[in-house]
Amino acid sequence: MAHANFFVSSSGDLVRHSNCETVRARFAFQRSEIETGADLRATLRAGEFTFPGGYPLYLATSDGAALCFDCARANLREITEEIRGNYSTGWRVVASGVNWEDGALRCDHCGHQIPAAYGDDDESQEAPQ
Repeated sequence: MAHANFFVSSSGDLVRHSNCETVRARFAFQRSEIETGADLRATLRAGEFTFPGGYPLYLATSDGAALCFDCARANLREITEEIRGNYSTGWRVVASGVNWEDGALRCDHCGHQIPAAYGDDDESQEAPQ
């Protein structure tokens, strides 16, 4: 957060500098289940890598698509409207998770590769002979 009067604690709480009072609990916190727009925004604020560990995360939609964090940020309005309206046009994000070993996992919106925590970076490439 750019405002000098606040900081995000290691637990993800938004804290006031002057008196160390928690202003908003779990302001930047990675949630595995996304049920509300607030859940999604807190997950996006926490970032696309787990802490601790630095494992790469992606977002999953209700129809099974994978989204990168950049596309979720760029389409935040569509996603939150769909969560709030409880309908599905393909943007309803329902979960976040670690891409453990799928080197071929790509964002279904932009096509960028979502890195794997373990394994090859891109299993879709042919193996050398």
